[in-house]
Parts: sequence; C-alpha cells; structure tokens
Amino acid sequence: WVKIEALYDSQDAVEDEDYCAIRVRPAPAPAPDENNRKPAHFFTQDATSTFYVRRTGLDVSAAEKGRNEIANTETDTVFDKVRNKIYATGASYGIAHLQWKTLVNGFLKK
Repeated sequence: WVKIEALYDSQDAVEDEDYCAIRVRPAPAPAPDENNRKPAHFFTQDATSTFYVRRTGLDVSAAEKGRNEIANTETDTVFDKVRNKIYATGASYGIAHLQWKTLVNGFLKK
C-alpha cells in the first residue's frame, strides 16, 4: 500500500510542454484493524517513488524514480523481515525496473 503524497503539474505554452508527476510513499493497509498502522510495504516509510509524464511537442515520455529505498525490517514476523529484505535486494539490482517499466508504459498507451 502507498499513499499519494504530492501531485505536480505544469504547462508551458512557449515551450509547448506539459508535465505531471505523482509522488507516493509506503502506507499502512486501509484495514479495519486500527492497532496495526505500520506499513506492510517492503521499503521503509522513508522510500518514495515519483512517476513522471511529460509531453514536449509531439513527444511523450514517462518514467519512475525511486528514492531512499531501504528494506523494511521493522516488521512483526521473521517471514515478513526475510521477504522484505529479498524484495528490497532484488529492487536494488533492477528487478523492480521491470514492474515499473510495465506500469509506466501503461501511462503511454492510447
């Protein structure tokens, strides 16, 4: 689960450019259990992902940039700690790039 923490957009008629970015951060699951308010995400709450879409003239591009991507090992179970460490390590080696590439390419489809 993530929460949208910031939304940016701009238009520049002189440069014929439009730009949009959305920054998200790990968040607790929207579950009825109010006692469990820790993020279940494999990264800590310090991590952010920013998704960009830019149009300049007839060219449209999209990208994702991750920051502060540190494994979330502050979990309640050993299984979650190990899983989060494996996912975070895989992400640091570019495996997450495949997932984000699919999502970002979806932004560009008609």
